[in-house]
Amino acid sequence: MYKIGEFSKLSAISVRMLRHYNQLNLLNPQVIDTESGYRYYSSKQLKKVNKIQRLKELGFSLSEIKEMLSTENSIQEYFEKREKEVESELEKLVNQKKMLQRSIHDLKYKKEPLNYHVQLKYFPEQQVVSLKSNLPSYQEEGKLWGLLYEELAKEKVNLQQLGQHKAIFHDKEYKEKDVDVEIQASFKGEITLHSKVVQIKKEPTVKAATVVMNGSYHQVSYVTESIACWIEDHQYKIEGKMFTIYHVSPAQEEEVEKWVTEICFPII
Repeated sequence: MYKIGEFSKLSAISVRMLRHYNQLNLLNPQVIDTESGYRYYSSKQLKKVNKIQRLKELGFSLSEIKEMLSTENSIQEYFEKREKEVESELEKLVNQKKMLQRSIHDLKYKKEPLNYHVQLKYFPEQQVVSLKSNLPSYQEEGKLWGLLYEELAKEKVNLQQLGQHKAIFHDKEYKEKDVDVEIQASFKGEITLHSKVVQIKKEPTVKAATVVMNGSYHQVSYVTESIACWIEDHQYKIEGKMFTIYHVSPAQEEEVEKWVTEICFPII
């Protein structure tokens, strides 16, 4: 048996953290002397310590580790869930790196943000195929488009009939998760659907302040700033849900510089 200080050296875990593990009921001393209060650990507990440290290195929280070590079920599902989390984190880090690189470039060449040209547009009434869903995040929108095309393919819809593609964001405020998104594709002619998830509907005429944006979606915050100033300067008010029209989308073009997106705010 080893005193807590000795076990701390053997396990490469501080005494403070060992006590914290004890409070969480994650790793308890083998024996606690009732008279002195000294904590004693066994060499056999180092196996559990190594598991805890390994799981911490994989990014699991202590509460998750406690649950994993106490379950009789396979921990594979925990690993698969963590893998998806890591993929999401990596995507965010890659995006942050790109933004940093652009910012460094802009500072180096004293480049100011673009002055986006805001236009007042009237969008005519349209027949559309529509698919609406709550998504984990805005980054999941592409999967919704995939589902729409999958459903249309089942119905043997001629995709050449489809025109303007847009996404409507229904939430009353900005949300980082569980976002309410509707995607639409306008069409000409007749389309008959039996799908339980895709609808045919008529979109009314919309008056909107818009900016056509070329390239990366990281510009959106600058675009919305320009639109907000324009709306205020021209004494309009936002009336309705923001929507985005994809003139050239990532599904059509891999090169980011060739993307063409129109950001639209309905106004009165």
